[in-house]
Order: sequence, then structure tokens, then C-alpha cells
Amino acid sequence: MDYCCEIVENSEEGQTIAAIIRYDNGKLTSEATRGYENVLSSVMQQSMLNREEGVEISAADDPEEWIQLLPENIYGTYLFARLVV
Repeated sequence: MDYCCEIVENSEEGQTIAAIIRYDNGKLTSEATRGYENVLSSVMQQSMLNREEGVEISAADDPEEWIQLLPENIYGTYLFARLVV
């Protein structure tokens, strides 16, 4: 299955899509909005916690599971991830 995940920044001016990460045909691709390259780099390097199994998953280990775990792991007042259909 293919997935698309937006990394979104909240600010007083509204929401900005900081980056888009895609999982297509077994590969991850990503693109940052200008000025958000460091945000994307940081996200791509993070392991995501699978809370049900209690294990961390990296993008290199299992990119499909990793992208699905982004919304559970990146959520906050100023930055969050959401899967897009």
C-alpha cells in the first residue's frame, strides 16, 4: 500500500506544510518546503515508537511501518504529522 504523510507546522498565522513524506512501491521519498529542510532531516532520522509492540522502528528498518507511525509519534502544539489519503 502507498502512503503520504504531511508534516505540519502550526503558528499564529495558520498551518504550513513543512514537508511531505511518501511511501511508494517500497521506497520513501520526501520533500521539504523551503526553510523547513532541517525539520524534514530531523524527522527522517528519528525512530518511531510502536506503542503496541513496545519497539522502535527506523525508516531504514521498515519504511512502511515507520511512515504509518509518524502521526502517533509527531504530535504537538507547533508540529504534527498527518497521513493523507
